[in-house]
Amino acid sequence: ILEAVGYIHDIGIRIAEKELGLYNNNLQEKLGPPAARAMLTELEFETDDIDRICLIIANHHTYTADIAGLDFRILLEADACVNMYEKNASADAVKAMLKNVFRTETGKYIYKTMFDIV
Repeated sequence: ILEAVGYIHDIGIRIAEKELGLYNNNLQEKLGPPAARAMLTELEFETDDIDRICLIIANHHTYTADIAGLDFRILLEADACVNMYEKNASADAVKAMLKNVFRTETGKYIYKTMFDIV
C-alpha cells in the first residue's frame, strides 16, 4: 500500500491543471482519489487496498487528519519533507512543521538532517 500510494499520491495535480488550469492541496486531495481508484481497479488491486490508498491520497496534505496507520504517517511525513524543501520554506515554517506534524523518529531524523536542525 505504501509503495503504491508513494507513486500516485499526487495524481490529482495533473487533473486539476488540465481541468481547472491550477492546483492546490485541496484540489489535489479531492481529484486524486477517483483517478487513483480507476487506475488501481484496472490494475486489479484488492478493494480494501484501493480504499486505503484513496483515503491516504484524500488526506495527505491535511495535517490535522486522524492519521491512523504507519503507512499513512510515513507518506505524510515523506511528502512534507519534499514539499517544504521544494517551496524553500522559511526556518520558522520548517521548525513549525517539525513540531506540529512529525511523529516518527525516522521522519524527524530525516527532516532534521535535510534542514540542518540541531
